[in-house]
Amino acid sequence: WSSDVCSSDLAELTSPSHSPQGIVIPVGKDQFQYAVHLIATLKHVHNTSLPIQVAYAGNDDLPPERRAALRSISPDVYAFSCARAGRN
Repeated sequence: WSSDVCSSDLAELTSPSHSPQGIVIPVGKDQFQYAVHLIATLKHVHNTSLPIQVAYAGNDDLPPERRAALRSISPDVYAFSCARAGRN
């Protein structure tokens, strides 16, 4: 479901036929500590079963080791890059 998030237009994403399937959180290096807290709280305090996708703008925005740290919080936390082709 994340592969279409960056390329879909807003009208399609908000149409009545589009049902929510998870949580998408935009994260960069500057928001990393807040994202850790938010994801851990959603998963371990509020016990959400919704999958969480972390959107970032290439390796310079959120390095691989930080993406791995976010994914380690819960098995259904995923990361995907919204960087344009040719960028990390």
